[in-house]
Amino acid sequence: MATIRERITRAGEVRYEVQVRLAGTIPRTRRFRRLNDAKRWAQEEEVKVRNKRAFGRDISDRTTLADAITRYCAEKLPDLADSARSRRKALLDVWRDRLGHLRLSDIRSDHLSRVIADLARDGAGPGTQNRYLSAVSRVLTFASREWDLIEHNPARDVSRKREPPGRLRYLSREESVRLLDACRASAEPELYPLVLLALATGARFGELVGLRWENVDREHGWITFERTKNRERRAAKITPPAVEALDRLGPRASGPIFSRSQFRSAWSAALARSEVRDFRFHDLRHTTASWMAMSGASLLEVAALLGHKSLAMVRRYAHLSQPHLGEVSERMAEKYLTPPPRDPAATDSN
Repeated sequence: MATIRERITRAGEVRYEVQVRLAGTIPRTRRFRRLNDAKRWAQEEEVKVRNKRAFGRDISDRTTLADAITRYCAEKLPDLADSARSRRKALLDVWRDRLGHLRLSDIRSDHLSRVIADLARDGAGPGTQNRYLSAVSRVLTFASREWDLIEHNPARDVSRKREPPGRLRYLSREESVRLLDACRASAEPELYPLVLLALATGARFGELVGLRWENVDREHGWITFERTKNRERRAAKITPPAVEALDRLGPRASGPIFSRSQFRSAWSAALARSEVRDFRFHDLRHTTASWMAMSGASLLEVAALLGHKSLAMVRRYAHLSQPHLGEVSERMAEKYLTPPPRDPAATDSN
């Protein structure tokens, strides 16, 4: 049966909380702004549960986790960017191997916790463990909310690990000069334009190698990323040296800019030649953001350049902008908090 309770939010607004609870099933709860919507949803949920009982064995008893992963990969992964799609699939392949034989109706949070513990013993760090858990949680969320295969997502009952601060390695001015010189001297002609664009735009490797000549506005010095990680178009200003480096690749007006030929080996050789240690290609993105912060850009501006929807991912650069913020505070104090000079004539008259 369903119960409906009136709740008052912190903002003083009325909400109607519905709980549908039938024997042998996990309770379902939702909140609505309107009472009629709450009643309609309660009736629909009761009908769903009774129909499952009336027509025999629940479909979740016939669907394994491997089946759900296969469906998720077919329906949801195509919406992701290429790099994100391959990473998500790799994570889900592990779940397929470990728990794919289990029926969805049999999966409990303890099953998931034990797999995460095994991954930790194999050397996976807290961040990696969380990514594995998030991947299977997405599948189980769709199985619950969209496909109506299970009542509850058991991954929501597994605690996430506390992650250490994100890596922040960026190039010094001297290191950047040496690295760019080494890239310019590389036998791979596309390496120097690629690295220069990465530093100029803060773009990810996948975004860069997905660029086409149609995305480049040479006249005004702008480049447009059509396929980004968050699936949103983003434009970035590019410097004249970057435009010149692209022009040296050829006068093409359409088609891919980069061929993805020998970037890995050429990049490793350039790092060795420039003697830049402990540095990855993705750290070029950190370098751009760090240089922006040190040049006085706000976190909001850094987030906009990098294509982040929130400031959470760019807070790691906050300390780099402290000198600039200190100058801003000093100018404000000088203008508004410094007492005006006294008038000597007024002092003498007293």
